[in-house]
Amino acid sequence: MKKTLLSLLTTVVLFASCKKDDDPATFIQLQKIENEDAAYNFQYNDQHLPTKIEVLSPADESATTLSLTRYVTFTYENGVPVKAEVYRKEGVMYRNNVLSFSVDGQNRIVKATVKFLNPDGSEYRTQVRDFSFSNDGKLTKIVYDQNLEDAWKFEYDANGNYKESPYMSDNPPNKYENSTEIKYDNGINPFAVNGLGLFMMVAFDGDLFDADVLLSDNFPISNKYVTTYTYTNPSNQQKDITTYTDLNTFVITRDENGGIRKIDNTFSSETKFNGTVQDSDSRTTSINVTCVKKNR
Repeated sequence: MKKTLLSLLTTVVLFASCKKDDDPATFIQLQKIENEDAAYNFQYNDQHLPTKIEVLSPADESATTLSLTRYVTFTYENGVPVKAEVYRKEGVMYRNNVLSFSVDGQNRIVKATVKFLNPDGSEYRTQVRDFSFSNDGKLTKIVYDQNLEDAWKFEYDANGNYKESPYMSDNPPNKYENSTEIKYDNGINPFAVNGLGLFMMVAFDGDLFDADVLLSDNFPISNKYVTTYTYTNPSNQQKDITTYTDLNTFVITRDENGGIRKIDNTFSSETKFNGTVQDSDSRTTSINVTCVKKNR
């Protein structure tokens, strides 16, 4: 995980993208994610809309404890999101981004005007992000500054889970290929409940967690990324092929309510040159998750 937006009373606030569960009178609310490297705290208002998301991490490379390094607050008017303010710590905590939202007739955020600020409060850049949705409320595209070539597109499978199509670029003598395989469980993804993941995608632009975690109805149990570079020597047509493979597997432990309680993550990577392994790495980590059952 790099890592991932209303109201359960209306299911239309912000993105109208809520995960259906077996009991419409209750839902699972994500409150905390933590391991030795980072922690994330989630706070909500009485309408169960997120009001603050905190990010705790080591303040520097020598730090042995976690401290508050980033957070975002959300402001609503009559249950509709109108603003988000992102703070980050660089020596001191300062307001880094201010996002002003425009919504459509379904109260979905369709535009965010983002002001980028220096530590002294001066503005150095403004960016406009336009959001597009499918008929069933899934985020399909983010366009930056009305540049259609600078767009982030999202695809989903029949179960409402994020997927990526293979990509290939062939510009002789170089060829680039990328493939992604993501598998999911059948349980509730806490980021899909009340569209929390979409809130985080808007506020942090996908910086904290990957899209498969934030935008999918179910939680990923593995993702595999394979990137292949092929160089063909123009003089003798000999090919040199370098392949990079990254694999994440997640073992999910859930509580009696179906909420995620623990994630055991194993990450492995491998580099091959012309079929011979040149480098490999593997590491594991445990992620503790706090979810609670709430009444609508």
